[in-house]
Amino acid sequence: MKKITSILLMLSIVFIIIGFLVIPNNSIKKDKPTITVTTTFLGDAITQLAGDKVHLNVLMGPGVDPHVYQAKPSDLDKIYNSDILVYGGLNLEGKFGEIIGEMDIPGLKIINSTDNINRDDLIVVSENGEHTEYDPHIWFDVYLWTNVVNYIAEEIKEELKCLEKTIDTNLVLYNDKLKNLDIYIKNKVEELPKEQRILITAHDAFSYFGIYAGFRVEAIQGVSGVTEASTTDISKLGKIIIDNNIKAIFVESSVSPKLIESLQSSVEAKGNKVVIGGSLYSDSAGNIGTIEGTYIGMFEYDINTIIDKLR
Repeated sequence: MKKITSILLMLSIVFIIIGFLVIPNNSIKKDKPTITVTTTFLGDAITQLAGDKVHLNVLMGPGVDPHVYQAKPSDLDKIYNSDILVYGGLNLEGKFGEIIGEMDIPGLKIINSTDNINRDDLIVVSENGEHTEYDPHIWFDVYLWTNVVNYIAEEIKEELKCLEKTIDTNLVLYNDKLKNLDIYIKNKVEELPKEQRILITAHDAFSYFGIYAGFRVEAIQGVSGVTEASTTDISKLGKIIIDNNIKAIFVESSVSPKLIESLQSSVEAKGNKVVIGGSLYSDSAGNIGTIEGTYIGMFEYDINTIIDKLR
């Protein structure tokens, strides 16, 4: 079965690549530029910078896990009819991200949103010879995300001169909002005693949050939600919960709740109690048009949920 799955995966990648090669770059008359992004967080960044001055396509909607996302034919059409494509990088989009990184389409500017981040500021997941894999969940550090937004702004202005004034004005306002978010999060964290600042989730998406906000972060799975988890992993986390009298653990909006439910059952089987404190946004923001559908709203929701359930 594993061999068949691998073959199907390789075939899908080949078809995607062929699609990129054969689909013509349609010259559609547009009333304003089109920007396509991979994730909801990047979509919000473009909205904050350019507002209604651009057509925006978000390929991976709310609740979608970017680590395992597979491109659809409609995605290819959107990309080919765009002026700019922005993606997360750092292997966030998995195989799809690798394909994006190698694309060369006339008239399309491709922006790797994390290109400007100092690698010393990133969390190393693994090192293999000359290849280093980094944790891509940089949005859980407000300083790093501010870097990303400012970099995207400069790259867009370089490509689309018509948006310079709009982006310059909006960027000043948005940077102020990000500074206020930073203050809000730091103040909220202070409401929770240091010994209670232990966050346990399904997959390892909150390591940057741990460094940024001063939390010990533990997860059942690794950086990608497809990482295998063993009974040993669950047992280890169960011991941490019991030893530290942790009141709540958390599921995630883009990851199956089954592992966290198994962890809860494991703790309760030992005569202890832990509640599922709610669902956190990790790899995706909330529904478009809601407060949680924005980066700032998502982060405020997450920090409020974490602090309120752990104390």
